[in-house]
Amino acid sequence: ENFEAIDGKDKPFKDEFSYFMRENLQKERYITILVAKNKEYLKHVFEGNEDVLNNYFEFEIFGEKPDIQEVYNKVLNELEENNEVTDDFKISLLDYISNTYPKTESSYPEYRDKLCKKILFNKTDNKLDKENVPEYEKEKSLEEIFAGLDELVGLQKVKKVLRELADLNSLKEKSKKLNITTPNLHMVFLGNPGTGKTTIARLISDILYNLKYIKENKLIEVSVKDLVAEYVGQTAPKTMSVIEKAMNGVLFIDEAYTLAAGKDNTYNQEAIATLIQAMENYRDKLVVIFAGYNKEMQAFLDSNSGITSRIGYTLQFEDYTTEELIKIFMGMATKAGFIVEDEAVKYLEQVIDENRNTENFGNARFVRNIYEKTIIKH
Repeated sequence: ENFEAIDGKDKPFKDEFSYFMRENLQKERYITILVAKNKEYLKHVFEGNEDVLNNYFEFEIFGEKPDIQEVYNKVLNELEENNEVTDDFKISLLDYISNTYPKTESSYPEYRDKLCKKILFNKTDNKLDKENVPEYEKEKSLEEIFAGLDELVGLQKVKKVLRELADLNSLKEKSKKLNITTPNLHMVFLGNPGTGKTTIARLISDILYNLKYIKENKLIEVSVKDLVAEYVGQTAPKTMSVIEKAMNGVLFIDEAYTLAAGKDNTYNQEAIATLIQAMENYRDKLVVIFAGYNKEMQAFLDSNSGITSRIGYTLQFEDYTTEELIKIFMGMATKAGFIVEDEAVKYLEQVIDENRNTENFGNARFVRNIYEKTIIKH
């Protein structure tokens, strides 16, 4: 079972696995059943060893996921056993299942059990009403997503690239005669602290999902400690586990340059090798974003040509100008209901200019800290 995990391993491991299977199948001691999400995983795992599949396995059984109505009926029947349910609950439950079940990567039993637990968790008596149905994240239109992007101060180059991706997708949909392949969407974000790298990564997840470049609207944020293990042989599985969690979405690796710390660090190199293989094998199922400061990230990219060759976009996050930082401050203050006097704006400009050339100046983070201190002092 779980051939998706084996599919992510290197070829020597797969060959060893195929050899093990062949040796045991020849003994004919057992009835052997292989379970996978789809046949592609089996093909990848046994690539180069197709005889294992062709010579020993004679039956194929395809399971079909229940449709929305079947899932609704089964969940409702389970909940009705010990609870009274209202008509409003039934309507809300059907709405929830209709909007979440088609997108889930979980099996039907997992989906059903999780949903029932969520509903029953906040139950106060034996009556279930629409308030007991969990809320789900409603899809935003592309216009709403880009409206949120346009509200961000600065970042003009980044906004341009994201709009180009939207235009390309629009061209693909309108021109069916053109055989346009999905572009390489793995990215590198270069920029100083507080220039909006994480914020843009979250928006990219929304945009790529809306454009159908990824199947799930999810962003998995990790650092090097989430990828590298402490002992020999544990890093590849640990990194692969993170990759599987991000599959069909976006994997965002912050301060990625720390992976290049010490060229002789075999643990870090193992994590990089696993990432490179996943970026190649799952380029249509996974978008990887490496983020970090300019100088350090350049050293990281230079340390491994395998990463550089798999990057489709390099986005430069420029430092904010003083005017842009003031605009960010004003946005925070106005949103909170404050009125900022002209004299305060002039003093803010002075504070920014005095600090902007200091080491590790935080850009928008610096302004947020100033804003929070200002509110406390007020």
